[in-house]
Order: sequence, then structure tokens, then C-alpha cells
Amino acid sequence: MLFFQDDLRVSGTFKLNLGLRWDWSGPMTDRFNAMTGIFDEAGTSPPGAAVKNAKGAENFPACAGLRGGLTSPGVGGKPRNVHTGIIGI
Repeated sequence: MLFFQDDLRVSGTFKLNLGLRWDWSGPMTDRFNAMTGIFDEAGTSPPGAAVKNAKGAENFPACAGLRGGLTSPGVGGKPRNVHTGIIGI
């Protein structure tokens, strides 16, 4: 953290109080890998895998090809930070 502050007296009755603060917080991580990461559109969907092998799956062909699911940071070779490639403001 960096902080700078100064008081400037412009006239006898007018004073400016100026300050500048810079704070940096790095990417959020979770040491227990319990946070939810980003949505992976190409990932395997757990319900899709269950439907594909279920009895009567032939009646619902669209459900057998379900894709996508949430990722967990730090699991399966993924980075530990929650939002990879996204810059927060």
C-alpha cells in the first residue's frame, strides 16, 4: 500500500487537502480449493454423464450430449486463483 497526502494553503482562508492512495490486492486463492471457479463450456457435465447411461436415455437424445460445468480452482491442473484472465476493477 502506498499513500501520499499533503495540505496546500491557497489563501489565508482556503486550504486544499490532497491525497493519493494505491492499494493492490492479488488474485483470490483458496488453500482448500473449495471456491467455485469459472464455467467451462467445453467440460463434461455431471448430469449429462448420468443421463447418457440411464435407463430410457434413448427417449431424451438431447440430454445425452450435455456439456459444461463449474470448475474448482486448484483441481485438475487448473490454477489456484478464482478468475483466471479476468481483470477486476
